[in-house]
Amino acid sequence: MGLDGQLCDSVEELQIHNFLCEWLHDAQIKREKIKFVNPSTEERYFPDWIIDFQGDTYIIEYFGLYHSNKYKGYREKANRKIAFYQNLDGYIFLPIFPEDFKGVGFDGIKNKFNALL
Repeated sequence: MGLDGQLCDSVEELQIHNFLCEWLHDAQIKREKIKFVNPSTEERYFPDWIIDFQGDTYIIEYFGLYHSNKYKGYREKANRKIAFYQNLDGYIFLPIFPEDFKGVGFDGIKNKFNALL
């Protein structure tokens, strides 16, 4: 459970969530609260985070298994999600991959987020 009481799906998501809560303390951060349907595939997506910050709304998705072969089809579905979120009106999309924070702390996430501001 995150610092703000919201549930996370993995230890890595919990670490990212708590970092976002502390770093973006003035933001409204919601976990997996909004459902989107990709009309071309009928897949349903629940973004890891929807963040309202400084007048913009961000979708942040962590692709923790993107480079893994653990789950067949994970990378293909992740690529469909990325394409869908990138083209979604009214939102700014920020994908997070393991290399964005493993071994470098949260500077990779900060840099990606700041590049969008």
